[in-house]
Amino acid sequence: MWQRKYDVIQVALAKHGITRYRLAETCGEGWILPGSSSGDAEAESGTVVTPDRAYRFWLGWANGDYTLGEEDGSWYELTPENESESSWQEILHIQQQMRDDPTFGAREPLVLPAREPGQPTEREKAIIVEWLWPRFFDDYDTTEYDGPFFEVLDVQSGGHDLVGSLLPGEVQDISGIVVVAQGAFHFRLSWIWGPENDPFHRNPGHYSLGEEDGSWRPVLREECTEEQWQRLEMLQKSLEEAFSKLPHADHPTRSDLAGEDEQTNELSPAERRRIREQLRSESKPRTRRDRSEQRD
Repeated sequence: MWQRKYDVIQVALAKHGITRYRLAETCGEGWILPGSSSGDAEAESGTVVTPDRAYRFWLGWANGDYTLGEEDGSWYELTPENESESSWQEILHIQQQMRDDPTFGAREPLVLPAREPGQPTEREKAIIVEWLWPRFFDDYDTTEYDGPFFEVLDVQSGGHDLVGSLLPGEVQDISGIVVVAQGAFHFRLSWIWGPENDPFHRNPGHYSLGEEDGSWRPVLREECTEEQWQRLEMLQKSLEEAFSKLPHADHPTRSDLAGEDEQTNELSPAERRRIREQLRSESKPRTRRDRSEQRD
């Protein structure tokens, strides 16, 4: 399970007043959720066990926010009557561990560090990396590279939280300048929704740095003071020099794989991850009905 998914579940459970729990019998359902970056937030079903209760949940998205299935009855309390004997015994075992150890299952509240002036938050930076990677870094073998990939300057927030912001201010409509080896560009972070009729939730949407509306564009010299321009040139040349020493990637790049996938129409969640990391694969998404039939 991706750490981001843990965080989403923790925030959703906190709305029920649940801050001490253990997850059991979890199963990734293959549905990429809004606010995901590189597939790090997807639907998940399972059991949440607290010191004195247990619930079935289905992490999803409804009414503009992450949910645990409250909207359709997928969130409900478990009892010996509606749970199998083996699963109930596992629940009792976890609850006994909680009684024996008061710290077992305790969660530290998620806290958003203060935004540094002119800089993105850690989550925004991760989103920027994901967007930049196939456009500027995919052709390089960065296995042994530990230097900077880009620089972000003059970040300003529009004050509006974007889809996927778990905490106030975590992901906002920021704008600024990003410098890579290939140049300096203006950007504005936004969330672009995917198709409304998407039965397998393959494409709920994506973050963008402004290609769709022209916010992503080269920085022009006449827009800058001489000092600003010299700074941008210095940063770009430093990155350009570093990347000129890197070997060319000998693995298929994301653009290569995306080109291959055009022959089979749409890109699945598993292929999106494979393109990004070359490590993971994922089965075809399943619906809630599929899961309930399998349980029966």
